[in-house]
Amino acid sequence: MGKLILILMFVSTNYLIAQKRYPLAEETIIPKSQNLNKVLSDRMFYPAGSYRNQLVYQVNLREKTKYGYSTEAESKVYYDEVTGEVSDTLSVKTIGRNILRFVQVDGITLYRGFYHVPDIYSNKIIDELDRGQSLQDYQDFWVSINDSIRNVKSYPEHYSDKDVDYYLDGSGKYIVLNEYVSQYLRSSKSDSVITVFTVENDNIARRELNCGECIKSQVQGDKIFFGKKFFYMHGADAYDWKIYSAPLFDLSKRELLAEYIEILLTSPDGKYILGKKQHYGQACFVILDVKSKKFDFIIGRDYFKYKYFYSPGLKQFAFDAGSHNIYIDYPKEFRFNAIGEEAIPEHTTNDEDSKFWEEHMLPPFE
Repeated sequence: MGKLILILMFVSTNYLIAQKRYPLAEETIIPKSQNLNKVLSDRMFYPAGSYRNQLVYQVNLREKTKYGYSTEAESKVYYDEVTGEVSDTLSVKTIGRNILRFVQVDGITLYRGFYHVPDIYSNKIIDELDRGQSLQDYQDFWVSINDSIRNVKSYPEHYSDKDVDYYLDGSGKYIVLNEYVSQYLRSSKSDSVITVFTVENDNIARRELNCGECIKSQVQGDKIFFGKKFFYMHGADAYDWKIYSAPLFDLSKRELLAEYIEILLTSPDGKYILGKKQHYGQACFVILDVKSKKFDFIIGRDYFKYKYFYSPGLKQFAFDAGSHNIYIDYPKEFRFNAIGEEAIPEHTTNDEDSKFWEEHMLPPFE
Protein backbone atom coordinates (compact mmCIF):
# COMPACT_ATOMS: atom_id res chain seq x y z
CA MET A 1 0.00 0.00 0.00
CA GLY A 2 1.42 3.38 -0.96
CA LYS A 3 2.29 5.87 1.73
CA LEU A 4 0.39 9.11 2.20
CA ILE A 5 2.80 12.06 2.20
CA LEU A 6 1.68 15.40 3.57
CA ILE A 7 2.71 18.16 1.19
CA LEU A 8 2.41 21.76 2.40
CA MET A 9 2.26 24.33 -0.39
CA PHE A 10 3.22 27.96 0.15
CA VAL A 11 2.53 30.11 -2.91
CA SER A 12 4.03 33.57 -2.69
CA THR A 13 1.34 35.38 -4.70
CA ASN A 14 -1.35 34.34 -2.21
CA TYR A 15 0.31 36.02 0.73
CA LEU A 16 -0.65 39.54 1.65
CA ILE A 17 2.83 40.16 3.01
CA ALA A 18 4.48 39.38 -0.31
CA GLN A 19 5.83 42.47 -2.03
CA LYS A 20 5.41 43.14 -5.73
CA ARG A 21 9.11 43.72 -6.40
CA TYR A 22 10.40 40.89 -4.21
CA PRO A 23 7.76 38.14 -4.02
CA LEU A 24 8.30 35.31 -1.59
CA ALA A 25 9.64 31.97 -2.78
CA GLU A 26 7.17 29.38 -3.96
CA GLU A 27 7.87 26.32 -1.83
CA THR A 28 6.87 22.72 -1.63
CA ILE A 29 7.52 21.43 1.89
CA ILE A 30 7.59 17.66 2.37
CA PRO A 31 8.06 16.04 5.79
CA LYS A 32 10.69 13.32 5.92
CA SER A 33 9.50 9.80 6.63
CA GLN A 34 9.72 8.41 10.16
CA ASN A 35 12.21 5.78 8.99
CA LEU A 36 14.56 8.44 7.64
CA ASN A 37 14.26 10.60 10.75
CA LYS A 38 15.19 7.60 12.91
CA VAL A 39 18.35 7.03 10.87
CA LEU A 40 19.37 10.69 10.93
CA SER A 41 18.50 11.55 14.54
CA ASP A 42 21.38 12.43 16.89
CA ARG A 43 23.89 12.52 14.03
CA MET A 44 25.52 14.87 11.59
CA PHE A 45 24.22 14.23 8.06
CA TYR A 46 24.38 15.81 4.61
CA PRO A 47 22.58 15.44 1.28
CA ALA A 48 25.39 13.86 -0.77
CA GLY A 49 24.21 13.27 -4.33
CA SER A 50 21.99 10.81 -6.11
CA TYR A 51 21.55 7.20 -7.10
CA ARG A 52 18.96 6.33 -9.77
CA ASN A 53 16.92 9.45 -8.93
CA GLN A 54 17.09 8.74 -5.20
CA LEU A 55 18.61 11.23 -2.79
CA VAL A 56 21.78 9.97 -1.10
CA TYR A 57 22.53 11.05 2.45
CA GLN A 58 25.90 10.91 4.19
CA VAL A 59 25.30 9.82 7.78
CA ASN A 60 28.05 10.21 10.36
CA LEU A 61 28.84 8.10 13.44
CA ARG A 62 26.29 8.23 16.23
CA GLU A 63 28.85 9.51 18.72
CA LYS A 64 29.03 12.72 20.72
CA THR A 65 32.40 14.44 21.03
CA LYS A 66 33.59 17.46 22.95
CA TYR A 67 32.90 19.51 19.80
CA GLY A 68 29.42 18.08 19.12
CA TYR A 69 28.36 15.19 16.90
CA SER A 70 31.05 13.15 15.12
CA THR A 71 32.43 14.46 11.82
CA GLU A 72 33.33 10.97 10.55
CA ALA A 73 31.07 9.33 7.95
CA GLU A 74 29.65 5.92 8.73
CA SER A 75 27.03 5.11 6.07
CA LYS A 76 25.10 6.02 2.94
CA VAL A 77 21.32 6.19 3.04
CA TYR A 78 19.27 6.00 -0.17
CA TYR A 79 16.00 7.93 0.12
CA ASP A 80 13.13 8.20 -2.37
CA GLU A 81 11.84 11.74 -1.94
CA VAL A 82 8.59 11.00 -3.79
CA THR A 83 7.48 7.90 -1.87
CA GLY A 84 9.26 8.72 1.40
CA GLU A 85 10.92 5.30 1.48
CA VAL A 86 14.43 4.50 2.72
CA SER A 87 15.43 1.93 0.12
CA ASP A 88 18.87 0.99 1.44
CA THR A 89 21.58 1.79 3.98
CA LEU A 90 25.19 0.92 3.19
CA SER A 91 28.21 1.14 5.48
CA VAL A 92 31.20 3.15 4.23
CA LYS A 93 33.44 2.25 7.18
CA THR A 94 36.69 0.54 6.21
CA ILE A 95 39.48 -0.56 8.53
CA GLY A 96 42.43 1.81 8.20
CA ARG A 97 40.44 4.51 6.37
CA ASN A 98 38.45 7.50 7.63
CA ILE A 99 35.91 9.50 5.60
CA LEU A 100 35.06 13.14 6.23
CA ARG A 101 32.70 13.78 3.31
CA PHE A 102 31.60 12.15 0.06
CA VAL A 103 29.48 12.90 -2.99
CA GLN A 104 27.83 10.28 -5.23
CA VAL A 105 26.32 10.14 -8.72
CA ASP A 106 24.89 6.68 -9.46
CA GLY A 107 27.73 4.13 -9.37
CA ILE A 108 30.54 6.66 -8.75
CA THR A 109 31.42 8.07 -5.33
CA LEU A 110 34.11 10.65 -4.58
CA TYR A 111 35.46 10.54 -1.02
CA ARG A 112 37.39 13.09 1.00
CA GLY A 113 39.25 12.02 4.10
CA PHE A 114 42.21 9.87 5.07
CA TYR A 115 42.90 7.03 2.67
CA HIS A 116 45.40 5.19 4.86
CA VAL A 117 45.42 5.63 8.61
CA PRO A 118 48.60 4.70 10.50
CA ASP A 119 48.09 1.60 12.62
CA ILE A 120 48.72 3.56 15.82
CA TYR A 121 45.52 5.55 15.19
CA SER A 122 43.40 2.83 13.59
CA ASN A 123 41.13 2.49 16.62
CA LYS A 124 40.48 6.22 16.95
CA ILE A 125 37.81 8.25 15.22
CA ILE A 126 38.76 11.51 13.56
CA ASP A 127 37.25 13.60 16.35
CA GLU A 128 39.57 12.03 18.97
CA LEU A 129 42.75 13.15 17.21
CA ASP A 130 44.73 16.27 18.03
CA ARG A 131 46.55 18.44 15.50
CA GLY A 132 49.91 16.87 14.74
CA GLN A 133 48.66 13.29 15.10
CA SER A 134 49.13 12.50 11.40
CA LEU A 135 45.46 12.38 10.41
CA GLN A 136 45.00 16.11 10.84
CA ASP A 137 48.11 16.81 8.76
CA TYR A 138 47.00 15.50 5.36
CA GLN A 139 43.92 14.80 3.30
CA ASP A 140 43.14 12.50 0.41
CA PHE A 141 40.55 12.22 -2.35
CA TRP A 142 39.65 8.82 -3.73
CA VAL A 143 36.93 7.47 -5.98
CA SER A 144 34.87 4.30 -6.00
CA ILE A 145 33.71 3.28 -9.48
CA ASN A 146 31.35 0.31 -9.28
CA ASP A 147 33.21 -0.84 -6.12
CA SER A 148 36.69 -0.39 -7.66
CA ILE A 149 38.71 1.99 -5.44
CA ARG A 150 41.24 4.51 -6.85
CA ASN A 151 43.15 7.17 -4.91
CA VAL A 152 43.11 10.22 -7.21
CA LYS A 153 44.93 12.97 -5.28
CA SER A 154 46.62 13.49 -1.90
CA TYR A 155 47.60 16.72 -0.19
CA PRO A 156 50.72 16.32 1.95
CA GLU A 157 49.72 18.64 4.76
CA HIS A 158 46.73 20.19 6.43
CA TYR A 159 45.87 23.53 4.82
CA SER A 160 45.39 26.32 7.32
CA ASP A 161 45.32 28.94 4.56
CA LYS A 162 43.76 26.99 1.68
CA ASP A 163 40.71 24.91 0.98
CA VAL A 164 39.72 22.39 -1.67
CA ASP A 165 36.27 22.27 -3.24
CA TYR A 166 35.28 18.96 -4.80
CA TYR A 167 32.59 18.21 -7.33
CA LEU A 168 31.19 15.30 -9.32
CA ASP A 169 29.23 16.23 -12.44
CA GLY A 170 25.70 15.02 -13.16
CA SER A 171 26.85 12.33 -15.59
CA GLY A 172 29.54 10.95 -13.27
CA LYS A 173 32.12 11.48 -16.00
CA TYR A 174 34.07 14.36 -14.46
CA ILE A 175 35.61 14.81 -11.02
CA VAL A 176 36.67 18.37 -10.21
CA LEU A 177 39.02 19.44 -7.41
CA ASN A 178 39.43 23.20 -6.99
CA GLU A 179 42.26 24.22 -4.68
CA TYR A 180 41.93 27.88 -3.70
CA VAL A 181 42.48 30.39 -0.93
CA SER A 182 40.35 29.56 2.10
CA GLN A 183 37.22 31.27 3.45
CA TYR A 184 39.39 32.71 6.19
CA LEU A 185 41.85 34.37 3.78
CA ARG A 186 39.58 35.00 0.80
CA SER A 187 40.35 38.72 0.86
CA SER A 188 43.92 38.06 -0.30
CA LYS A 189 44.85 37.39 -3.90
CA SER A 190 45.79 33.83 -4.73
CA ASP A 191 45.90 31.66 -7.80
CA SER A 192 43.91 28.47 -7.71
CA VAL A 193 44.43 25.14 -9.39
CA ILE A 194 41.54 23.24 -10.96
CA THR A 195 42.16 19.53 -11.46
CA VAL A 196 39.70 17.75 -13.76
CA PHE A 197 39.63 13.95 -13.79
CA THR A 198 37.85 12.37 -16.75
CA VAL A 199 36.37 8.96 -15.93
CA GLU A 200 35.90 6.54 -18.83
CA ASN A 201 35.21 2.93 -17.88
CA ASP A 202 38.08 2.01 -15.55
CA ASN A 203 40.43 4.71 -16.87
CA ILE A 204 40.92 8.10 -15.20
CA ALA A 205 42.71 10.87 -17.10
CA ARG A 206 43.93 13.95 -15.23
CA ARG A 207 44.36 17.54 -16.41
CA GLU A 208 45.21 20.70 -14.46
CA LEU A 209 44.00 24.23 -15.20
CA ASN A 210 45.43 27.40 -13.66
CA CYS A 211 42.77 29.95 -12.84
CA GLY A 212 43.38 33.08 -10.76
CA GLU A 213 41.15 33.18 -7.68
CA CYS A 214 38.61 30.71 -9.10
CA ILE A 215 36.22 29.05 -6.67
CA LYS A 216 33.58 26.30 -6.77
CA SER A 217 34.48 25.07 -10.25
CA GLN A 218 31.82 22.71 -11.61
CA VAL A 219 31.51 20.82 -14.89
CA GLN A 220 28.25 20.10 -16.68
CA GLY A 221 28.31 18.63 -20.19
CA ASP A 222 31.05 20.33 -22.20
CA LYS A 223 31.17 23.46 -20.03
CA ILE A 224 32.90 24.45 -16.83
CA PHE A 225 31.29 26.96 -14.45
CA PHE A 226 33.28 28.87 -11.84
CA GLY A 227 33.41 32.01 -9.71
CA LYS A 228 36.04 34.75 -9.65
CA LYS A 229 36.66 37.53 -7.17
CA PHE A 230 36.72 41.21 -8.15
CA PHE A 231 37.52 44.32 -6.11
CA TYR A 232 34.93 47.07 -6.53
CA MET A 233 36.29 49.86 -4.30
CA HIS A 234 39.62 51.34 -5.35
CA GLY A 235 42.19 51.18 -2.57
CA ALA A 236 39.93 49.18 -0.26
CA ASP A 237 39.72 45.49 0.50
CA ALA A 238 36.10 45.32 -0.67
CA TYR A 239 35.34 42.53 -3.07
CA ASP A 240 32.53 40.43 -4.47
CA TRP A 241 32.15 37.54 -6.92
CA LYS A 242 31.41 37.02 -10.59
CA ILE A 243 30.25 33.82 -12.29
CA TYR A 244 31.67 32.57 -15.58
CA SER A 245 31.23 29.65 -17.93
CA ALA A 246 33.77 28.42 -20.47
CA PRO A 247 34.34 25.46 -22.77
CA LEU A 248 35.87 22.66 -20.75
CA PHE A 249 39.70 22.93 -20.81
CA ASP A 250 39.65 26.37 -22.50
CA LEU A 251 39.24 29.04 -19.83
CA SER A 252 40.43 31.75 -22.27
CA LYS A 253 36.97 31.66 -23.90
CA ARG A 254 35.14 32.34 -20.67
CA GLU A 255 31.80 34.13 -20.71
CA LEU A 256 30.51 36.37 -17.92
CA LEU A 257 27.17 35.14 -16.55
CA ALA A 258 26.69 37.24 -13.42
CA GLU A 259 28.16 39.92 -11.16
CA TYR A 260 27.84 40.33 -7.39
CA ILE A 261 26.73 36.70 -7.09
CA GLU A 262 28.80 33.84 -5.66
CA ILE A 263 28.35 30.46 -7.33
CA LEU A 264 27.21 27.63 -5.05
CA LEU A 265 25.66 24.84 -7.11
CA THR A 266 24.90 24.19 -10.78
CA SER A 267 21.91 22.11 -11.88
CA PRO A 268 22.86 18.87 -13.69
CA ASP A 269 21.52 20.22 -17.01
CA GLY A 270 23.66 23.36 -16.68
CA LYS A 271 20.62 25.63 -17.11
CA TYR A 272 20.44 27.09 -13.58
CA ILE A 273 22.84 28.11 -10.83
CA LEU A 274 22.09 28.46 -7.14
CA GLY A 275 23.99 31.50 -5.92
CA LYS A 276 24.62 33.71 -2.91
CA LYS A 277 24.12 37.47 -2.93
CA GLN A 278 23.97 40.34 -0.43
CA HIS A 279 20.47 41.80 -0.19
CA TYR A 280 19.15 44.25 2.39
CA GLY A 281 22.01 43.72 4.78
CA GLN A 282 22.29 39.95 4.73
CA ALA A 283 23.24 37.00 2.54
CA CYS A 284 20.43 35.70 0.37
CA PHE A 285 20.08 32.77 -2.05
CA VAL A 286 19.30 33.47 -5.70
CA ILE A 287 18.59 31.35 -8.78
CA LEU A 288 20.42 32.38 -11.95
CA ASP A 289 19.08 31.50 -15.40
CA VAL A 290 22.25 30.79 -17.40
CA LYS A 291 20.81 31.40 -20.87
CA SER A 292 19.15 34.77 -20.17
CA LYS A 293 21.74 35.90 -17.57
CA LYS A 294 18.91 36.95 -15.30
CA PHE A 295 18.25 36.00 -11.69
CA ASP A 296 15.64 36.10 -8.97
CA PHE A 297 15.80 35.96 -5.20
CA ILE A 298 14.81 33.11 -2.87
CA ILE A 299 13.15 35.09 -0.10
CA GLY A 300 10.91 34.03 2.77
CA ARG A 301 13.10 32.31 5.37
CA ASP A 302 16.62 32.26 6.74
CA TYR A 303 17.50 29.49 4.30
CA PHE A 304 21.14 29.65 5.35
CA LYS A 305 20.18 27.72 8.48
CA TYR A 306 19.62 24.71 6.23
CA LYS A 307 21.71 22.48 3.96
CA TYR A 308 21.20 23.18 0.25
CA PHE A 309 21.20 20.49 -2.47
CA TYR A 310 19.82 19.65 -5.89
CA SER A 311 16.90 17.23 -5.65
CA PRO A 312 17.23 14.19 -7.97
CA GLY A 313 13.57 13.28 -7.35
CA LEU A 314 11.90 16.65 -7.91
CA LYS A 315 14.61 18.22 -10.16
CA GLN A 316 14.74 21.41 -8.10
CA PHE A 317 17.09 23.21 -5.75
CA ALA A 318 16.14 22.31 -2.22
CA PHE A 319 16.99 22.78 1.46
CA ASP A 320 17.20 20.14 4.16
CA ALA A 321 15.49 21.68 7.19
CA GLY A 322 15.84 18.74 9.57
CA SER A 323 12.39 17.20 9.82
CA HIS A 324 11.32 18.52 6.38
CA ASN A 325 12.80 19.16 2.96
CA ILE A 326 11.96 22.48 1.27
CA TYR A 327 11.82 22.48 -2.54
CA ILE A 328 12.01 25.81 -4.38
CA ASP A 329 10.03 26.25 -7.58
CA TYR A 330 11.88 27.88 -10.45
CA PRO A 331 10.67 31.48 -10.88
CA LYS A 332 8.03 31.96 -13.56
CA GLU A 333 10.01 35.03 -14.56
CA PHE A 334 13.65 35.92 -13.88
CA ARG A 335 13.23 39.65 -13.29
CA PHE A 336 16.70 41.00 -12.58
CA ASN A 337 19.67 41.37 -14.93
CA ALA A 338 22.69 39.57 -13.49
CA ILE A 339 25.14 41.94 -15.22
CA GLY A 340 25.17 45.73 -14.93
CA GLU A 341 23.58 48.25 -12.57
CA GLU A 342 20.63 46.02 -11.66
CA ALA A 343 23.02 43.45 -10.19
CA ILE A 344 24.65 45.90 -7.77
CA PRO A 345 23.33 45.44 -4.20
CA GLU A 346 21.15 48.28 -2.97
CA HIS A 347 22.54 50.65 -0.33
CA THR A 348 20.16 50.45 2.62
CA THR A 349 20.08 51.50 6.27
CA ASN A 350 19.82 49.17 9.24
CA ASP A 351 16.21 50.23 9.78
CA GLU A 352 15.38 49.53 6.12
CA ASP A 353 17.04 46.13 6.39
CA SER A 354 15.07 45.15 9.49
CA LYS A 355 11.78 46.33 8.02
CA PHE A 356 12.38 44.50 4.74
CA TRP A 357 13.01 41.12 6.36
CA GLU A 358 10.09 41.54 8.76
CA GLU A 359 7.80 42.05 5.75
CA HIS A 360 9.26 39.22 3.68
CA MET A 361 8.93 36.18 5.91
CA LEU A 362 6.81 33.08 5.36
CA PRO A 363 4.90 31.51 8.26
CA PRO A 364 6.86 28.83 10.17
CA PHE A 365 6.16 25.25 9.12
CA GLU A 366 7.23 23.51 12.31
